[in-house]
Amino acid sequence: MKVKTENIILLAALIGLSATLYMLLTETFTPRVPEIKAPLILNETFEVERNDIYFFEVNLTEGEEVNGYFTVKERVCINFYLLNEENFPKVLADENFTALKSAIHVTHYNFTFTPKKSGKYYFVFDNKRLVEDEVCEKKIITFKLYRTKK
Repeated sequence: MKVKTENIILLAALIGLSATLYMLLTETFTPRVPEIKAPLILNETFEVERNDIYFFEVNLTEGEEVNGYFTVKERVCINFYLLNEENFPKVLADENFTALKSAIHVTHYNFTFTPKKSGKYYFVFDNKRLVEDEVCEKKIITFKLYRTKK
């Protein structure tokens, strides 16, 4: 029996897609938020409703370093963006924007950021722009932001 290479490749792709979808739909692991020995700027637990965004506005000084960490309870559905004053209004207007940091469809994320100029920065949690065109139910998120270097 002769099996075509195209059929084998198609079968492998379908198996990979099925495994990925299963992991996305059943992910319930919520890691422990690490403890960082630095001044705490934010320590929040909040909900992001379906088809909505939730954000924090923080004034940062040029050259200071911040470290942030968040976890999402239950399965993947949240997108995270760190935005400057220029790009934040674009998110609100559903326009194209450029993020300084981003994490798409994650249940946890750790980042370090050092602003190149002083100003307002926005830490955005998005339950609107999703890869599978699926808007998830409300999500409970724990977010911590530390000032690690002045």
